[in-house]
Amino acid sequence: MNDNLFSPHWYRIAELSPKLHSHIEIHRHDYRGLIWYIIEDTSNGRNHRFNPAAYQFIGQLDGKRTLQEIADILAKQLGDFAPTQEEMIQLMGQLYNADLIKTDVIVNVEELFDRQSRHDQTKINQQFINPLSQKVPLWDPEDFLAKYIGNVSWVFSVWLGLIWFLLMVFTSLQAGTNWEKITHHFEINALEPDNFLILFFLYPIIKILHELGHAFATKLHGGEVHEMGVNFMLFMPVPYVNVSSSSNFRNKYDRILVSSAGILVETFLAALGLLLFLSTQPGILQTIGFNVFLLGGVSSLFFNGNPLLKYDGYYVLADAIDVPNLFQRSGQYWRYFSQRYLLGLSQAATPVSASGETFWFIVYSISSLFYRLSILWFICVYITDKFFSIGVLLALWMVAIQIILPIYKAVTFVLKNPSLSKKRNRAALTTMSLGLLTVGLFGFMPVPAYTVTEGVVWLPDDALIKAEYDGFIGELQVKSNQPVQKGDVVVRLSDDTLETKARIARAKLIELQSQFRAERETNLVKAEIVKEEYRITQSELEHLNRKISTLTIKAAKDGQILLPDVDDLPGQYIHHGEVIGYIRDGYPPTIRMAVIQDNIGQLRGRIADIKVRLSNHPNDELDATLLRLTPEATNKLFSPALATTGGGKIQIDPSQPKDLVTLQKIFWVDLAIKPKDANTPLGTRAYVRINHGGEAISKQWYRRIRQAFLRQFNV
Repeated sequence: MNDNLFSPHWYRIAELSPKLHSHIEIHRHDYRGLIWYIIEDTSNGRNHRFNPAAYQFIGQLDGKRTLQEIADILAKQLGDFAPTQEEMIQLMGQLYNADLIKTDVIVNVEELFDRQSRHDQTKINQQFINPLSQKVPLWDPEDFLAKYIGNVSWVFSVWLGLIWFLLMVFTSLQAGTNWEKITHHFEINALEPDNFLILFFLYPIIKILHELGHAFATKLHGGEVHEMGVNFMLFMPVPYVNVSSSSNFRNKYDRILVSSAGILVETFLAALGLLLFLSTQPGILQTIGFNVFLLGGVSSLFFNGNPLLKYDGYYVLADAIDVPNLFQRSGQYWRYFSQRYLLGLSQAATPVSASGETFWFIVYSISSLFYRLSILWFICVYITDKFFSIGVLLALWMVAIQIILPIYKAVTFVLKNPSLSKKRNRAALTTMSLGLLTVGLFGFMPVPAYTVTEGVVWLPDDALIKAEYDGFIGELQVKSNQPVQKGDVVVRLSDDTLETKARIARAKLIELQSQFRAERETNLVKAEIVKEEYRITQSELEHLNRKISTLTIKAAKDGQILLPDVDDLPGQYIHHGEVIGYIRDGYPPTIRMAVIQDNIGQLRGRIADIKVRLSNHPNDELDATLLRLTPEATNKLFSPALATTGGGKIQIDPSQPKDLVTLQKIFWVDLAIKPKDANTPLGTRAYVRINHGGEAISKQWYRRIRQAFLRQFNV
């Protein structure tokens, strides 16, 4: 309560007899055990929240009593708890600026135009702050909803809610069981041009049903819906409906139903789409089912159902935890905290009105900020990929709105706000100190920089027993775990086609040799032609003989030979480069990593230390050193264990899954380790952390952003 009981300005309004406009309605709400009153302006759909003390004052505004008479009445009723003259002046100002009251004073037309101008300017500012979302009202659906609400009220029955719940459980289990099929279909078909055409037609239909869910839920509980139109999000038309009247429902569960109605509709459609996808053969029906599942699921999970964005999920959360205006008041809390504890403004007003709200203000404001920034980053990258110039402008706008504008407002407040007139020096010093501290922490203070990747236990190339040419495996000349020496024959491959070509070449040589002898005495020119053909055939035979010799696989070093699938090898057809076994020679194995192109620059720079954990001994941390690094990038992955299909992180081309062709360039990097278990199996997964030493956060962020742009746009 304001300490000043009297105000020198009271005489200016004491004899006024204000009255609430006829288009004002008042609703009583209960938030966290406290009573609040919602004043609804039905002419524009805006709502204003007041506490019981303010409501007692507002309730006296009947156009007959003067403000002085109202003040006297409240003083008798409330005693020491009656509002002061200063508080009543502030409250009258709020009511007047919100256009909730009228008085017996002659209307100042110029002031009305000025107020309308400020209102229009506020709309323009909002469009500037959020240019990716522009609403265009098209239709008043009130009559339509009133006509058909009786036909669809059964949709909101308890029985249908139970069916919805059981359907969600069943389809969730089906999605988990068939996840590989779902992801495979997405990788193959989601980005195809014809699929985009189907998405283009399905999206507005699903969204219209979504918005009708909100509208009918509002109408069911007595609300009115007077606006439906198109919201251009990312320049894409999306249907929307204004159901702000639902915020006045006294029962919070009615408000939650209205907010969640669209999500319930979309998830229901997504579930039906998944069942259609799983129960049909490849074709147009299966594609439609998958796209309905994709649109409904992704929209509900990342946008409409996500409370960190100001969509349906946000309003559900705010009503569920009884914290109205959660987004706005979260921002107000940090302004209050800064003014009260950093700038020393003891008169700063806290937005906290009930116990437990502070926790939600802190958690929600931080979480929503980072999520919004990540979404904005994704949007910028997406648009820049399609329209580079627009994307760059959008990125600059994002920096201006999210960074420069808040800093400008903070500096302006410190330098010009009258409330800091007596503490200007402290406020300026505190602001400068915080600025310097922030610059120091992010710009200069070194923090650990790591590259975290995966690899597998590997052996040097000369320890691998692999085919130099395609062929069928014949009889094995050695047994698994048998000692071998360099040059010992391990297995012989057979290739009938290759051997047939060699026999034909040898027969052709004999024929050409005889032909040359016959022509040498009679036709020297033809003899020279035959001689040249003989040399070509002889060269081909030598090449075939070299290939045939590679069909004999020999040990490249001394050691113990290990053949993991020894019983399945005879008769098996293997390809060039395919490994069938390896030789252990007592030396420790290596770790071979697949490092994406973004991280290779750091590996070529400073390395403080390298730590490795093997999957068979996850609690043991091993030291490692860098052995070698391939000079050129490749799209060939050496182990399926590192691919996403094998539990790794490297994405492979879905059209060539067996060849392990990666979508992103990678480098092969070998590390030397000494595992505690000498018999660590080849192919064991290794988790590697490479420490690059200290580096400023700003430098790390710059490198990541630069790499993202280089990878995405080749600039």
